[in-house]
This record gives sequence, structure tokens and C-alpha cells, in this order.
Amino acid sequence: MTDSARYHHGNLRPALLARAVEVIEVDGVRDMSLRRIARDLGVSHGAPQRHFSGKADLLDAVAKQGFTMLGEAYAETMRNVGGGDRLTALAVTYLEFSMARPELVQLMFTRKHSPVEGMDEAVAEAFRVPLEVIAEEQRRGNLIEGDPEQLGIYVVAVLHGLTSLANAGFITAGSSQSLLASAADHVLDGLRPR
Repeated sequence: MTDSARYHHGNLRPALLARAVEVIEVDGVRDMSLRRIARDLGVSHGAPQRHFSGKADLLDAVAKQGFTMLGEAYAETMRNVGGGDRLTALAVTYLEFSMARPELVQLMFTRKHSPVEGMDEAVAEAFRVPLEVIAEEQRRGNLIEGDPEQLGIYVVAVLHGLTSLANAGFITAGSSQSLLASAADHVLDGLRPR
């Protein structure tokens, strides 16, 4: 069976999303188009329009997919963290994810696109594990009191800002690894009870 026939029978949407993520990660958002994605997948130029009304619609779906990928990265971290500091491990996961996929992360946190069905749920699910860990660490007395979501936003804002500066070249490559490696500990240390 040809790729075109297989995609015609229900696999095209996930294939379009997967290829769009790949193109964005390598070449950026500007170089991604429905026509290019269709060509790369060997389907007609009109085939993607059965699933996405245009480039903006596809980008919105890719952003949503990015949050799903981030949530999966957090879940994988929790499966492998062992007895270590779970919050630090999750912060490092965010840093690694953001450094490896700067274009995707920038798209994920750009809210200029139209409201996307299920986006709020995807964002909530992506950050569910870190928020659960924050709440649990608060119950154990290892973190300051307060709304876990607000504490989580604070941590993500600092980490996101650092990776944005590093990805934009404002932090030199030589110092970015050491800076980002200690950032998680410093940020989380500020949330520990005194």
C-alpha cells in the first residue's frame, strides 16, 4: 500500500503533525508550510486541508502537540528519577526540553493564535505532574506554602526566561550549560522553607 493510500485511510493527521514538528525543530516556523509538509509525506497538496484549514491551524495543533510532548517528558522523568530530588529533575527536564526544541517551545508559549479546542486541557495535563509534586512537597514541609500553580508558574517563568536567553545567544554556549545546570537548584532553593 502506498503512503498516500495509507494516509487517506486515517493516518494523515498524525503524520502531518509529526512532520510539522520535525520541520519546525530543524528549520523554524517560517519555513513550515502545508505544501511542504504534503510534499514531504508524498500526498497531494490539498490533502492537509482536510485536517487543517491553513498554516495557522496546523501551528496551533503543533503547539498543542508540544505540550503533550512536554507532559510525556515529565512523566518519563518521574519513572526514572529514583530517590533523587524530583523537583530538580523536573526542572532539568524542562530546561533540556526547551534547549532541544527552541522553535517548538516558542510556538507553544505564543498565544497570538486563535483559541484551540483542547489547548487548555493539554497545557493543564503537561504541567499536572510538576504541580502534583509541588503540592506533595508542600505537604511534606519541603516547600513554602502557597498556591502550587502560582509557585509552578514562577519556576517555569524563570526557567523559560533562562532558556530563551540561551537560545537567543545572550548567554554564551560555554557558560549556558553550567548556568542552566545550577538554575534549577537556585530557583527551587528560593521556594524552600527557612
